[in-house]
Amino acid sequence: MPDSLTRQEILAASAYFEAVWEEDTEALGALMRRGDGEQPMPRLVAEFGSGIIHALVFETAGFHDGMSGAERQAAQERLVTDPAVQVSLLLADTLTELSWSADAEQTATIARSVIGYLTRTGGEVPQERVLPLIGAMRDKALGKAI
Repeated sequence: MPDSLTRQEILAASAYFEAVWEEDTEALGALMRRGDGEQPMPRLVAEFGSGIIHALVFETAGFHDGMSGAERQAAQERLVTDPAVQVSLLLADTLTELSWSADAEQTATIARSVIGYLTRTGGEVPQERVLPLIGAMRDKALGKAI
C-alpha cells in the first residue's frame, strides 16, 4: 500500500473510490475540490490505486512476513517472469502517468480501472462485496500510515 500518502489523503482517496462505485456525482465533485497545498485528487486516486495493485501483485508473487531466503528468491523471480505480474505493474504505472493530466472523468476512469482489477484478480467479486473490499484496502493502507 502507498507509503507516501498521509492518513487524510488515504481517507480522501478511498472515499473517492467509494463514490465512484456508488456513482455519487455530488460526492465526486466535492472530493475533486482540493485545498491549496493539497495533492490533486487524480494523484491521490492513482497513488492509492497503484498501492492496491502493488499489494496484490506482491501477495500473488508469494511475498509474506517471515519468508525464508529461498522463498524470497522465488517470489522475486515471479515478479520478473510472470506475465500477469508484469501486466499488473504496467497497469499501475499507466494509471499513475495518466493522473498527471487527468480531469474529473479521467480520474473516475482510473478509479474504475483499479476497482475492476481488484474485483477480477483471483475470481469475480460480487457487487455487494466491493465497498467492503475498498474499505479493507483503506484499512490496510491506514495501518501502514500509522
